[in-house]
Amino acid sequence: MTPVGRALAATLLAFALADCSGGGAAPGATTPSSVAGSLELRFPATAPAASTSASKIRPQFLSPSTESVSIAISGVAAPIIANVANNSPDCTTTGNGRTCTIAITAPPGNVTFTVTLYDGANGTGKKLGTGTATQAIVAGTPYTVAIGVTGIAGSVAITAGQIAFIPGTPSSTTVIVAVKDADGNAISGTYASAITLTTSDTTGAFTFTPASVTSSTQAITLKYDGAFLATPTVTLSASASGLPSSSVTPQQLAVSLIGEYALPANTGPGFISVGADGDLYFSTATGVGRFNRTTLAFTAFSVPSGPGAGVSRTTPGSDGNVYFTEFETSNIGSITPAGVVTEYTAPTGFSQNTGITTGPDGNIWFSEARANNIARFTIPGHVFTEFPVPTGGSNPIGIVTGPDGALWFSEFYQAKIGRVTTAGVFTEYPLSTNAGPNMICVGADGNLWFTETNVGKIGRITPAGVVTEFTLPSGPTSVPVQIALGQDGNVWWVEANTANIGRITPAGVITEFPTPTLASNPNGIVAAPDGDLYVTEVAASKIARFNPKNP
Repeated sequence: MTPVGRALAATLLAFALADCSGGGAAPGATTPSSVAGSLELRFPATAPAASTSASKIRPQFLSPSTESVSIAISGVAAPIIANVANNSPDCTTTGNGRTCTIAITAPPGNVTFTVTLYDGANGTGKKLGTGTATQAIVAGTPYTVAIGVTGIAGSVAITAGQIAFIPGTPSSTTVIVAVKDADGNAISGTYASAITLTTSDTTGAFTFTPASVTSSTQAITLKYDGAFLATPTVTLSASASGLPSSSVTPQQLAVSLIGEYALPANTGPGFISVGADGDLYFSTATGVGRFNRTTLAFTAFSVPSGPGAGVSRTTPGSDGNVYFTEFETSNIGSITPAGVVTEYTAPTGFSQNTGITTGPDGNIWFSEARANNIARFTIPGHVFTEFPVPTGGSNPIGIVTGPDGALWFSEFYQAKIGRVTTAGVFTEYPLSTNAGPNMICVGADGNLWFTETNVGKIGRITPAGVVTEFTLPSGPTSVPVQIALGQDGNVWWVEANTANIGRITPAGVITEFPTPTLASNPNGIVAAPDGDLYVTEVAASKIARFNPKNP
């Protein structure tokens, strides 16, 4: 077919059915009272201007691959089949395009005309379009019938303007649905069957508006409500009556397993824990912050010592309160669920308190970095006891209750992991030179896992004191900081310098995931009761949420 015959933009299809008294019987005539007329197909060379003639309409679709047409007429037994290719005797081609005129008869009365376009001769091949119109035909009265042809979808391709989504950040994007006929011609106007749009997401986080389209002129929007999903991909697809699934080209979206919630500017969230109330508690630049995981409400708590107290770490206490250390004072503090803040001063002045945990005895245990002590604070009674670390200048930081009922802690300056019983008996285990052990946690395997901030490694020590070190892919300057056990049985940490979240399996397999915000300086990480991991981003003043189920 010539380019003229295949011109697609703005084609015209019209029935011009007029009284032909005195003429011979037209093809398809069934009774002497049948009225003769004609069907006219016009394939213009260029897009014509919109017509105001009652005898012509701008059709929805007329495929340029059309080679033949079937015309079914109610009241007539057999459809009329006509070839409309360039070389058809029913067609003429000029500089304005190709016009095909087909003889037709219809009985008087309310007559329904159904047109089907084919890409093969004699009504064979693939169906490209169809249209139906009903009109009252009166014997002896001239009439014109026009039919708008709708395209039959042979293939559908979906393209979303946005293909990457961040949980916690609702967004919407424009979606283009490219519908073509069986010969690959773009269908303009109305489709013969509605195209139903679907997503692989079953949670309702992604929704189409509208959910089905009937025309190429419809605007389509995909909305994402910001929900966290258990899968990192969502597939957009489509279906239509008679459309094979193999003819649909879907669009796959990437849904980050990391989402972010913005806090007030300059909040500077640091090390984090989960309180007995299920809320997140973390140090801030001026005090302590609380983040409700359900309402997403943030509450800032000031401490009596003022914004320069240097709140360092937090931990849930056995009494339902949250306890915290202050690095720039000798204090630890508590926050009740009602938000009442109280400070308690340790015996050694300017002790620079850092790590904090609830011990196996139900009391609060914390590290005094400058004073080189491991300290105990009783609940109740509020009595302090300080236990000097055997190695001088060790600068103890992280501390956790171990699986053996003792307290395990890191010695940042002396590159050791220490152990102390509730009676104050110490044991120390050396690490590689300048390791800079920082935060520490208990793994699902019953071992102690810790970050080596100075050398970019993750360390593991058994209760018997056997040490293994794992080098991070991001290198020695990654600065791993807080570390936590995930509900998936793996150990997770954050890297302040690379803005990564890291994971290590009990077998030692390491994977790193970047946070959405570059240079976010993540410092804290904790597993929440819902199984998700929450990360503090100091520089970005955000709380990131990570779904570890299917990373």
